[in-house]
Amino acid sequence: MNGDSTALVAATISAVVSFVVVILNTNYLEPRRKNTEERALRKALLATWISDMSGNLELLGDGGRRLEQLVIDDRPLDRLALKHSALVETMSKLRGEIRDLNRVVAEYDTVMAPILQYLLMPDPRKGETYAPQLSESGELEVGMRLKDWRDNWLLMVDLKRKRLLPLVTDLKTRLDAALAQEGN
Repeated sequence: MNGDSTALVAATISAVVSFVVVILNTNYLEPRRKNTEERALRKALLATWISDMSGNLELLGDGGRRLEQLVIDDRPLDRLALKHSALVETMSKLRGEIRDLNRVVAEYDTVMAPILQYLLMPDPRKGETYAPQLSESGELEVGMRLKDWRDNWLLMVDLKRKRLLPLVTDLKTRLDAALAQEGN
């Protein structure tokens, strides 16, 4: 009977220890591991956005590079949505604005290539000389209209970029604050 009771006690202790390990793992260790993993993924996403917005600020501030496309991270923002919902809303809106600007810049690049010859024509409004044949054939007028169109398109790009600059600056500040909060 003594051997049976020892085996019974050993089995009970083993079952209790297993039960405690399962409870501990389920209620403490696993959630803690998941929280640590989620925090690391949120930090990585925030760091990527901060890097992208820093580069975008540099591009937006440089007028000579106005036809370069801005950088945007297309990964889902689900990881941030629960903890930083207002930030995610701003990030989503800005993502749309940047995509719109990038689309306009891409269309500009696509449209400009075939009409480059007209854009290189002399501009009589600036006092540049031209051959009379250009005026007679109507090519000069076409060139002038295309230059005006190009100038208007560039003005639209510049206006979009000017509108984006404070938004990107504000978002970068908020992203830095969110990353600092994640570090705690």
